[in-house]
Amino acid sequence: MRLRIINAGGDTAFRFGVTGHQLTITHTDGYPVAPHEAESVVIGMGERYDAILTAGDGVFAVIAEALGKVDQAVAILSTGAGSPPPPGTALPQARTPTVAADLTAADDVALGSKRADRTIALELTGTMEKYDWAINGTRMNMDNPLRDALAISEGTHRSYHHELDHDVASHASAWTHVPAPRRRPPQGHLDRAPRAVPSP
Repeated sequence: MRLRIINAGGDTAFRFGVTGHQLTITHTDGYPVAPHEAESVVIGMGERYDAILTAGDGVFAVIAEALGKVDQAVAILSTGAGSPPPPGTALPQARTPTVAADLTAADDVALGSKRADRTIALELTGTMEKYDWAINGTRMNMDNPLRDALAISEGTHRSYHHELDHDVASHASAWTHVPAPRRRPPQGHLDRAPRAVPSP
């Protein structure tokens, strides 16, 4: 069966898996990746994964474990006779959970490697206390959102270097930020980025 797994949460990353099964990840955010076998996958806020699962015969727990929080969501996959998993059933972790950085673009959608014309440094700052998030010390102007925007022309090849200040990093300890497989941004592109149209 094909699963489309979406994290619609605003502040929680989840580790997703099905007890007794492996997932074959085929897409992330609609873009095809080289098939990747995973016991479980970490899904960040707003991320989407497509995976193929070959269901065994029986009753299994489908688990989304809230990372950094003592909670989880559980559903039941029933394909045959058997008793439901008992309350408190946990998602196994015999293997390191898959994250986006473990995936690579599928060969038929990957772009060739190109050198960046420009490097853009982004310093992410702010505090949970005041919610004063900023980039390079500048908050977005709500009345004129593009006033302090970084200008990037179409076709420019660029690389990004970002840093979290100490306060942001201390509040991000519950989750790990990892780069997604290198995908095509709305304008221009990065090397090795897929160029396929997202799947419906």
